[in-house]
Amino acid sequence: SGINAEYGAFQQTHSQPQSAALFSAPKSNTITDEQINRKYEDTAAMACLLCKRKFPSLDNLKRHQDLSDLHKTNLATERQKIASEQLGYRDRAAERRADLPPSKYQRP
Repeated sequence: SGINAEYGAFQQTHSQPQSAALFSAPKSNTITDEQINRKYEDTAAMACLLCKRKFPSLDNLKRHQDLSDLHKTNLATERQKIASEQLGYRDRAAERRADLPPSKYQRP
């Protein structure tokens, strides 16, 4: 118990709230699950457009968003899609070909 008390005192005197804030703050260009949920929910029709499911009440819709494995999978897929759109596609092979001199095998 002496080690635990010493360790607890060490933690209290050596805490680093600045670094914790760096890791906990989301980046400004990332989209949250809540934003995706709002984009793909239709509260008037009580439906999840992401999963293409309709629910009898708003409580059931919210429960689906919080607990459904299907919804979690679709959220992950949507996050990947958004991330790839933000990165954009760069055709590196075309860039290399543009830097090379014309070849006798190259199409005109």
